[in-house]
Amino acid sequence: MIRTLFATTALATLLATGAFAQNTTPAPAQPAAETAAPIPRAEGALMTNIIGESVYNGTGNDAQNIGKVDDVVFDSSGKAKSAIIGVGGFLGVGK
Repeated sequence: MIRTLFATTALATLLATGAFAQNTTPAPAQPAAETAAPIPRAEGALMTNIIGESVYNGTGNDAQNIGKVDDVVFDSSGKAKSAIIGVGGFLGVGK
């Protein structure tokens, strides 16, 4: 019941924000003086994309779900050393 109320309220809020859209025409864009140098991208993955992901005991179609990534442990140089996997429990005990 409360989830439905929150979902309906959130949807109504999102739909109502369209009424506050800008009606005036924006100023003409200034031509760019010079282009910026491209920024090199870091290799790797964001921890926010990894935390909460499911962990399986294999890669095949018959792989079973072990748990979810709860946290990642880093060493002093900033490299990921291990992941903490939540495997369940009962009433918060054993997780």
